[in-house]
Amino acid sequence: MNRKKTVLYCSILLCTSLFCATLEVDVGEIKPQRGGAVAMVVCDQKTLFPCKKSTAVVVAKRKAAFESEKFEFVLPNGVYAVAAIHDENGNELLDKNIFGMPTEGYALSGGAKRPDFEKSKFVVNGDTKIALKMGY
Repeated sequence: MNRKKTVLYCSILLCTSLFCATLEVDVGEIKPQRGGAVAMVVCDQKTLFPCKKSTAVVVAKRKAAFESEKFEFVLPNGVYAVAAIHDENGNELLDKNIFGMPTEGYALSGGAKRPDFEKSKFVVNGDTKIALKMGY
């Protein structure tokens, strides 16, 4: 059995209802007519925010087909922050103009306008729902 499968199986066994919960993230105000995908990272306090795919607690991506999308994750109880982008061109980056302003939609938990873990953090201690609004 390879290492990834072993880690996954161990995580499932250790993640009982006492220690884990479902995080439901509703992303609204997506502009599906622009095409592309909605990509999301869930970050914890151990990483810079927004974290990269390689350091994220969990990563999700799906086609931007509707004005709202719902993502669900099973996570250990803890403190997290979420960043989502509308990746219109599929390069897995938030594209910016020459002034550093985003040219694709993005959303941060807590309604933050700039990446700041303290402003974006929320606690998962039991099943949790949050809502994000994609800004363009």
